[in-house]
Amino acid sequence: MANLNITVATLDEGVAKAAIEGWQKATFESLLDSFHTTPAPGKDGRLQIKRFQTFVLDKEAAMDLLDPANNNATLRVYQGIDQKTNKFAFIVQGRKKDNNMNPSYAGCYLAENIEKQLDENNSNLPVHSQTTTIPFSLAKLYVDGWNTRATNEIIDSFHAPITDSLTKATEIERAAFYTYSSQDVQDLKDILKSNPGLEVSNLFFFMGAGDPNPEYGHPFAYRPILRAVFSEKDEKTKVDPMIGTALNIPPQVKFETTESGTGGVVTLEFAAPCPPFCGGGGGSL
Repeated sequence: MANLNITVATLDEGVAKAAIEGWQKATFESLLDSFHTTPAPGKDGRLQIKRFQTFVLDKEAAMDLLDPANNNATLRVYQGIDQKTNKFAFIVQGRKKDNNMNPSYAGCYLAENIEKQLDENNSNLPVHSQTTTIPFSLAKLYVDGWNTRATNEIIDSFHAPITDSLTKATEIERAAFYTYSSQDVQDLKDILKSNPGLEVSNLFFFMGAGDPNPEYGHPFAYRPILRAVFSEKDEKTKVDPMIGTALNIPPQVKFETTESGTGGVVTLEFAAPCPPFCGGGGGSL
């Protein structure tokens, strides 16, 4: 798999806090602008504005978040607004099992927008040909749903009526963050633990949108899609491109090996939103 030329560092806690709170305070109009690039010359000479769609963490950040030796129990992804550029910021944090209610912003990573790399690769991700799209039909529908969503529907994707469990009052609220479950994170860690010859070379995050499902605890249309790319550390860990029997993969995990047998990918297509799942009694969170 081709490597992305990116370096992702942890965010200062104050910077992370300002970006996350900036998202909550932003006006509807400024939010819409934040999801789009500044105008740039297109191939035909016209100025074009593109919608952000893909973000990525490098190997160092990915391995830090998913190291089997650490005590990260979940992955939380925040929506943020970069205070320097006023553009959308995708922030990823590993959370310990006992600190879901803790508002700490320690250990946050700012995922890099790769619109430039996509342009240079004719809109294909710079990974193996069979991993340029989400393989699972539902996940791909979400990604396509974001890319084709009408501009006036983008902001609606992050807002939904939320009913307070105590007062029973209903108000429109903005999605604050999403959490990938402890089981999903443990599955990714188990792949690394059972296959010491593998490493996570990148974590891709795709912007997704679909129909809200409030009856299943997901009132928002927006859904972030996580795609973990596993690569071999050396040639000795090359796997069978057809069946991948050289790897020890948890039976419940959908692990797709690449044609060349140089690793594989796992796609997580569900993360619980806050609200309503903001920690404490949030079940698998």
